[in-house]
This record gives sequence, structure tokens and C-alpha cells, in this order.
Amino acid sequence: MKYDYSKVKYVNLKTKVIIICPEHGEFKQTPSSHLNGQGCPECYKFKPDGYWTLETCKKDALNYNTKSEWRINSSGGYGYALKHKIMDECAQHMDIIRQYWSLETCKEDAKKYKSRGEWKKKSSSYSAACRNDWLDECSLHMELKYKPKGYWTLEKCKEDALKYNTKSEWKKNSNAYGYAHRNKWLDKCCQHMNIDFQHNFWTLERCKEDALKYNTKGEWRKNSGGAYGKASKRGWMKNCTRHMIELLKPKGYWTLERCKEDALKYNTKGEWAKCGNSAYQVASRKKWLVDCCQHMK
Repeated sequence: MKYDYSKVKYVNLKTKVIIICPEHGEFKQTPSSHLNGQGCPECYKFKPDGYWTLETCKKDALNYNTKSEWRINSSGGYGYALKHKIMDECAQHMDIIRQYWSLETCKEDAKKYKSRGEWKKKSSSYSAACRNDWLDECSLHMELKYKPKGYWTLEKCKEDALKYNTKSEWKKNSNAYGYAHRNKWLDKCCQHMNIDFQHNFWTLERCKEDALKYNTKGEWRKNSGGAYGKASKRGWMKNCTRHMIELLKPKGYWTLERCKEDALKYNTKGEWAKCGNSAYQVASRKKWLVDCCQHMK
């Protein structure tokens, strides 16, 4: 017996759908319950005590090509076979399905995917490869997110570091940096990197020159952490950010009129909050938003 799924309108695993039993008609059931072996409740009721035996289970199993198909469509027979440990005897004709995934077919199927995660999600051949210890052999072409234990040696870290011009770039883009740092290999791995990150590179003059590229301290810190950090550490911040001072409004600067004027630059409150941060915050704190945002959508 096979169910008719023509009226199924799937929403999620917990929302009931309409399934049609060829003997008893429509019934409602959640996809989760159905996939876990529950079937037509009327079919279940009509099986008298003692109905399921080895012979009736074998006969019932012959209607299906796979164990999962049998479980979904005839939970009573499947459950009895599982409970009484006669599954192998009842499912002998299904063996050919289990034997489909050979090493060669697993390799061929694995080539369709770029990562083990994608392969696991989309194909049953992944499980077959796991069961038979073929996983490494089948996934040689794949991108491994995490390298196996012991992979990052000094030589491999040096080789990886050559792809980058600065320590910060290397740290941001590769796990090898962490291994090199923990094993105190940074000096050996980073010899080729820019002088910018040598200890004495950021002088006062270089910091001032670098700061001129930015309009705010926040922007400078985000885009040039080395120069910003050195200026902060050496007490050069005021000298380097004189051109930025005008962006910092003095206490009491934001009056109602100035907030209204600033708000006119924006079409929505969200845009104003994001781009005109200090004026918006003052208007919000002083409850001027209604007055300032009358023109907004």
C-alpha cells in the first residue's frame, strides 16, 4: 500500500497536511510524524492483535523497495519487524538498494559538491562514505574549512604567510596566523611583510600624515589601527586630529533649531539616526523628534 500525496501543501514539519490512504481516504498528519513512521490511523486500528507475524511482515515488506519507504507507508509491519529483530529477513529484497553506493559511485557523486557540509546535506552517498571509511578518499577535491590536527607546521605557516603583505591581513584571513602566534613563529613567518608594521615605523609625522586621510577618530581607528594605536599610546592624539576637532560639537551646540536644520538633510528617522547620529540622539533625549521630523515620510 502506498499513500497518495497529491493534496499535500507543505508548510513546515509541525503543520498537518492531507494524506490519502487508498483504503480509508484522507487523513491529516504532521510531516514529522509521518516521516517517523506513523501512517493511516484507520489502517492501524483495523489490524487485530496477533496480526503481525514473520510471514505477514515479509509479505507486507514486498510492497516496498526501501526500508524508509516501508517505514513511512506501513508503520505497523515495519515496527513489528524492528521490535522482533526480523528486519534483515523481511528486507532481503531491499539489499540491492543498500549496496548501490560503492567507492567509485561515492567518489563520482562527491565531485558535485565543494564541501563536506554541502555533500552531507544533499546526498545519501555521504552516509555511505562515512560507514565505509571512504570520506577522506572521496573528499580530496573539497575545500576543508578546518585543517586536521598537526597540519600547520612552521613550513606550512611560512608558505601561507607569503600570501599576505601585513600581519593584520594575515590574521584576518587565515587560521595559520593563530598557530604561528601560539608557537612563537611570527617573526620567522613575517620577515617578508611591509615595513609598516615594524616597531618603529609610526613616527609622529607619519601618524599625522596618515590621520589626514580620515574625517573622524572612529574612521581612523577602523581603517588604520596601527597608526591610531601608536598615536594613542604615545599621547599624539591631539596633534594628529586637529583637523577633526571641528566635527566634534561642543556641549550645548545642538539646540532645537540646529536639530531641525540638521534633520532637513534626511528623509526618514532611520536615515537621520544612522547618518546624523549626535543631532538625532540629542533630539530623542530632549523629546524634540516630533518637531524635527514633521517633513519626514
